Amino acid sequence: MEKKASKEEVKWYGLTSRGRNMLFRDLETRYIEIFSSLREGKVPELSEKAGPIPDLRPLLIEYGRMRIKEEFTHDQYLRRVYSLIPELNKSINLIFEKMTVLTPFIEGSSNSNDPCGFFRSLSGADFPEYSRKIISEISETAGRLCSLKSQISDFLRGEIVGIMPNTSSLAGVDLAIELLARGGSLENLSKMSGSSIQVLGAEKALFKHIVSGSKPPKHGVIFRFPGLSSLKPRERGKAARVAANQIALTLRADMAGSVMDLQPLREKIARSMKRR
Repeated sequence: MEKKASKEEVKWYGLTSRGRNMLFRDLETRYIEIFSSLREGKVPELSEKAGPIPDLRPLLIEYGRMRIKEEFTHDQYLRRVYSLIPELNKSINLIFEKMTVLTPFIEGSSNSNDPCGFFRSLSGADFPEYSRKIISEISETAGRLCSLKSQISDFLRGEIVGIMPNTSSLAGVDLAIELLARGGSLENLSKMSGSSIQVLGAEKALFKHIVSGSKPPKHGVIFRFPGLSSLKPRERGKAARVAANQIALTLRADMAGSVMDLQPLREKIARSMKRR
């Protein structure tokens, strides 16, 4: 029978009382149940154990693996995959920056701001014979990075609809992915207020406002909500607040696994965007 925590210092194996080792009963076979009880502040049943304390390292390692697997939910998996995109962008842009010196050899590339398009154009450029092979290798490698980024984006867009169907439908799949990446998890997002969602992604500006009294941010990543960026700057704050409040509702529905009627939410957002 479990009982409330004792005032004595409880250790992972049990406790030491008056020079005696009091171990949790059946520790070696019930360690997952025992360690879970300890995390909740409960002390499982104890029994006196003669001899040395058993080696807890393999038990704790196995318990740690179980906890990681338990916490690593589908939305956490998507966040990890999404985190590759900024790193791929850095690599692609760095290669592009270093290779723009080759622009004179590429027809029609002087106004190109598309790194992936630039790498595709390298394959048909008239380079000196001694450099053609290495330029081809560079362009193919960079092109594979571009292709990988595109595949990851497509994968995320397909998966996010299953996890956040209401939010994806209301705000768009790209913004839903960005919200999940910034919010930490769907559970965290579902607990946020509309005002928190409104400035999600604008933490630096919000911190500056708190510390130095500068103007508070009107929006964070929610700026990518369809139609919001086309509004005049003075109109974006109210519209962003309305959109964030409706997204807060869809996030809670997604967390609960229910499907919402989104038409009233869309109408409310549309009215806020038409307001002058």
